[in-house]
Amino acid sequence: MISIEPATLAHAPALQTLFEDRDVTEHLAFPEPYPPGEMARYITTAIAGRQAGTRYVFAVIEPDGQPSGIALLKDVDARAGTGELGYAFGRAYWGGGRATAAADATAAFAFETLKLKTLRAVCGAMNLASLRVLAKLGFVEESRFDEVRTKWPEPRQQIVLRASRDAWKISRLIREELAIVPYDPRWPAQFAAEAAHLIAILPADLLGRIEHFGSTAVPGLAAKPIVDMLIEVRDLGEAQARIVPLLEAEGYDYVWRPTHGDDGPPFYAWFIRRDPISRVRTHHLHMVEAHFEHWRSLQFRDHLIAHPDVAAEYVELKRRLAAEFPRDRVAYTRGKKAFIDRITEKGTGSLFT
Repeated sequence: MISIEPATLAHAPALQTLFEDRDVTEHLAFPEPYPPGEMARYITTAIAGRQAGTRYVFAVIEPDGQPSGIALLKDVDARAGTGELGYAFGRAYWGGGRATAAADATAAFAFETLKLKTLRAVCGAMNLASLRVLAKLGFVEESRFDEVRTKWPEPRQQIVLRASRDAWKISRLIREELAIVPYDPRWPAQFAAEAAHLIAILPADLLGRIEHFGSTAVPGLAAKPIVDMLIEVRDLGEAQARIVPLLEAEGYDYVWRPTHGDDGPPFYAWFIRRDPISRVRTHHLHMVEAHFEHWRSLQFRDHLIAHPDVAAEYVELKRRLAAEFPRDRVAYTRGKKAFIDRITEKGTGSLFT
């Protein structure tokens, strides 16, 4: 797959050729026709911007070593924690997931290396492919405006989008591949070991009950090989201050997550534990207060344990959804909603991915 590396003048000749194609620069701020030597000038300016900490331009590199486009961060303000994301590819390299991969890698640099808090992007309303890419990365529309450029015969509507660090992290997590595997009799022991570990390292005055839930808690049920744990804390605000740093220091992924997949409350603390070598998920920790609706999921767990015929029906549904949406955990979870609602009557069916 593609990679990104800081753009240098060595990349300029190949990129210059790509950007001389009018279709490549149609939606962009670059001039048309693209002047000779323009890419070398652009990269020279970008190198100065990198040194100043305000602009980072990357060459997108194909497996054969050839540049296929650029990805960039501009208007970076380290103090405010903000910047703007952009990218462009030569026509021969459109499609194949390159834009998503390059934009995601650039966002990772912004959020993980530069420690930015939010990213902005501006995309033409007609550029539907790029709008889909940005949506995959957690960007949401913020506003619209009409832009005038001499190369356009009339004003064009531009869409301003924004993504927070948490929104991007969630977008990455939900695109990880999922699979349903046969029941593993080790899952209860893995739950017990993780519960004991958490009790040993976390503040006792904050912790309440710890439950094993989800499909791995149902004996004999095929499931994603991830142990789901429901953890009661007395106060989520205190948990953010006192528990999150402890678990992040041990390598857990952390997201302050909306219960129903939107941007609104109620939020809860969600952690992912991964195998230290393979980096595959092993545990999901759902940390909530005693009154949160998540506890209703225990009723669903208990119903599946008591009714093997229902559990078998549920497995078939999950297998079908996993085959249809192997890298879309949101669609996979939504697909289970009607079934879970039918069993729990008033359950939301939208809590767990």
